[in-house]
Amino acid sequence: MSTSWKSLRDRVLRVLDDIERDDESAVSWTDADMLDYIDEALVAIATHTAAEQVYSGTFDDEVWSVTLPDDFMALGTVSVIGTERVLLTPRPLSPGASVASVGSSIVGGVMTAYDVYYMYPRGTINFLKPIPAGDTVQVDYWSYWERVEGVEDTLKVPRWMEQPLKWYCLHLAMAKPSIAAAKLGNFKTRQDSGDPEHNPQLELSRYFKRRYDELLSELPPQDRSGWEA
Repeated sequence: MSTSWKSLRDRVLRVLDDIERDDESAVSWTDADMLDYIDEALVAIATHTAAEQVYSGTFDDEVWSVTLPDDFMALGTVSVIGTERVLLTPRPLSPGASVASVGSSIVGGVMTAYDVYYMYPRGTINFLKPIPAGDTVQVDYWSYWERVEGVEDTLKVPRWMEQPLKWYCLHLAMAKPSIAAAKLGNFKTRQDSGDPEHNPQLELSRYFKRRYDELLSELPPQDRSGWEA
């Protein structure tokens, strides 16, 4: 069952000892701060495990390209569904390569372009042969997790992600007092400054990030291969 952002946010704030929220002018970490942290945490954790999405489009006219939603992260299968489903073949567009060479395939000893696509720019799929009107383009892809817009929003993540997300938010939260400490460090003398990087908040931020990394290391990363077969 998904949890609310408010519930996870409060878990973070209890660690930060900043749970009194009645007067936002008196809090150390505002709601806007916390939304920044969870947004960055959701982007970061997607590199380990992303959401799975399906783009589907049917067009009145033939199309040469489709652009995926802005949550696109990595590509899975691309297929066209007409009288039957046809899985298209991906070809990389390397620097200096021509589109013709990208789409070349050998069929019966003849070079031809068929059922081939390439991606350029990122997030835009281009077809070497136009998709007929009325056919459906289906793209299975991995995406970033849905953004959190407000305190009452529900996090669309599996339960196991809650703990690493908490530690990543804590890691980012400690940047705020670290910046203040760094500014004050300009006025320290050699005697009271100690180590040149005497910033306990920064070290705590690093600890929180290590805890996040440790939790993810205990779980296998998402397998994004094998669909080509």
